[in-house]
Amino acid sequence: MEIKTNSTRVIYNGETTTANAKYYIEYETDGKELKRVNASVNKVEEVEFPMEEGMQKGVQETPLGGIYYENGYYTMSNFPESEELPKYISDAIQIVKQIKEDASA
Repeated sequence: MEIKTNSTRVIYNGETTTANAKYYIEYETDGKELKRVNASVNKVEEVEFPMEEGMQKGVQETPLGGIYYENGYYTMSNFPESEELPKYISDAIQIVKQIKEDASA
């Protein structure tokens, strides 16, 4: 039996941090153009944790929601109401733009 390949897709995983949030990114290309991007948005805060030797500073990530891009359209899911929302959308647009530029290079 022979299997004929009709198309090939490559999936990439990465992350980036902006002044607004940390983004865990998965995106897919067909080798020529970007097909989709899924960005999980996380709020990053410096916090103090109680430890045996006293308070320790650390970083805490809180999941906020997801921004999805496919075929020129953006969708969002599970974001709480926030004045910060436009910043996350702006970041996502810049992330998609950067991925497109990198994919075409």
